[in-house]
Amino acid sequence: MRERIQNKEYWDTLIIDHLSDEISEKDSCLLNEWLAESLKHQSYLDGMKELWESSGIANPDLLFDYERAYSLFVKRIHEKRPETSLRPLRKSLVFIRRVAIIAAVIISVVILRYYTVLYFDAQKPAIELLLSEVVSPNGSKTQLRLADGTVVWLNSGSKLFYNDGFGKENRALELEGEAYLNVSHNEKIPLTVKAGGLNVKVLGTKFNVNAYPDNEEIKVSLLEGSVSMTDYRTTGTTVLKPMETGVYQVNTQQITVKKGLDKNALNWMKNQLVFSGETFEEIARILERRFDVKIRIHNKRLQKRCFGGDFGKEESIDKVLKVMSVNGEFRYTIKEGIIDIY
Repeated sequence: MRERIQNKEYWDTLIIDHLSDEISEKDSCLLNEWLAESLKHQSYLDGMKELWESSGIANPDLLFDYERAYSLFVKRIHEKRPETSLRPLRKSLVFIRRVAIIAAVIISVVILRYYTVLYFDAQKPAIELLLSEVVSPNGSKTQLRLADGTVVWLNSGSKLFYNDGFGKENRALELEGEAYLNVSHNEKIPLTVKAGGLNVKVLGTKFNVNAYPDNEEIKVSLLEGSVSMTDYRTTGTTVLKPMETGVYQVNTQQITVKKGLDKNALNWMKNQLVFSGETFEEIARILERRFDVKIRIHNKRLQKRCFGGDFGKEESIDKVLKVMSVNGEFRYTIKEGIIDIY
């Protein structure tokens, strides 16, 4: 007898493919078999479908409204279950509120795709901290509106975390990667962004944070308003003014302020690539996230070589490497998403 696949993320992926009309014939058959096994499975699909439809995912012009989708989902549960059966469910609403969303914005089409992770078992014990995770995969960008009205754009390969009290009890975010934030003003509850060892605190402003885990620096570029930067291990605070960039050294925990915005603070939102002296190692990491590829540099002398260039949004990875190789004197091969540099 064929072993049943127990990984819930596997079935979530098939459901999302089904809802977005991207499911293969083979996966469609597997999903139908799984649905036929249990009414619980069918009910799970119905809930996912309602969350999908209520969020406005099918309309690429709309931002994802998590709070609206959640409230509609809970309303459906109350309508379909008697009051007496809701008591244990309230205690375990984590299966709804712990949501992971992958919103992939396809560069030329600007399509939002959401990947929602829910628990199969509604009777699991509640946990104190209910976290939501928003993931922007390599090769895509993500735009979403949070419960307080703050709009966030996530660059490729980035993650954003917040708990279920966001917008009500707190406005605490945690970032891995790069994000541009247009923060809704709220003097009573300042918004904070934790990125690596750095805490950024704001009331209402527009700023960009570049904090990929493999970076030696975290850069905060301020367009409007005011933000403060604090290393959580120290008491010193640095305040930025508009059109300034704060640079946090991960190894030394030192913060310096530079006039002007980081050159790439807004270019990524326009799908532009601008290099002005980065090493090939640094550029390779940027290209991997931008084009969702794996780059292997076999020539060690190339790793520390610096390059410059300005590439528009229509440029392919092949075009970028072709331009770089003219002066860099290297050759490359591209096969199934893997690029080897010689």
